[in-house]
Amino acid sequence: MLNLQQLQQFKELSGNNVLLPIGWGDDKKAPMLRKWQLHKGFTLEELSKISNAIAVGVRLDEIFCADIDGETAVRWARFKGLLTQPPTWEVHRDTSSFHFKRFFLPDSKQIEQLPLNQHGKKEFQFKVRTSKWHPSNDAVEFFLSHQRQCIIFGKHWKSGGNYYSFENSGVDKLRKPTDKEWEIILEEVYKHQEKDINPTGAVSLGKDWNRLPVCPICGRNNHSICSIHKDEQTIRCFHGNSFSPESNLAVGEVIRSDWGDQWAFCRFKDEPAIGTFSIYTKHKPTPTQVNFRRWRSV
Repeated sequence: MLNLQQLQQFKELSGNNVLLPIGWGDDKKAPMLRKWQLHKGFTLEELSKISNAIAVGVRLDEIFCADIDGETAVRWARFKGLLTQPPTWEVHRDTSSFHFKRFFLPDSKQIEQLPLNQHGKKEFQFKVRTSKWHPSNDAVEFFLSHQRQCIIFGKHWKSGGNYYSFENSGVDKLRKPTDKEWEIILEEVYKHQEKDINPTGAVSLGKDWNRLPVCPICGRNNHSICSIHKDEQTIRCFHGNSFSPESNLAVGEVIRSDWGDQWAFCRFKDEPAIGTFSIYTKHKPTPTQVNFRRWRSV
């Protein structure tokens, strides 16, 4: 059973987040209930009374987690700037120094910068592999979704170890990402959302891309090379001499196209023997942004 006194460190966390008992599955890393994605959460007292629970997880409705798995993942995260000061909440395990989680609490303005996923939610979950060695499982996983949970306390069944936090990176140190950290996170989110692109811009392994006779981003109206995905949610705009998109946009920055709609800059993509493209995803303003624009136009 889980020790209630040790769980008290999560008292404040439990007030605003969903805590779950962990112990199901082959690795005993799954929540111990069905439809846990919809559960309202357990109190600390309830968690301490579940006899077979070996750990506690937090559902990532509002908390972002960078789950770092492996030595190359640590190097990648450090190079990217995701392991910088000031400290924030981290959860380690005592059987590996190369496997740990780093948590952040984005504020509402940062959340508004996220693109909508395929379900119309500002959530994401994906993996960035960090080793070129094919059998390696090294990766940094990005989670901010009610469909995901991360273990924050208890036993790591497979290794026989325990989860813990250092004194200077306990749950009380949980903070929002700095502007630089959030820019890095946003860039990876937009990279993940971008679809695989074929250099010809027409059809890519069953994913249809249509060339644009007139590009709404740069205005190109000849030698068509800019293209839009068939779902009309992604545009790739070519950097040419006569026509070219803006080159000084920040990741997530929104522009208005010649069609009158809004597109968020994702990243640059270099295609060998062709050149550079800017990738844009369609921007969908939040209800708050819509209401603000209505108020401003009065």
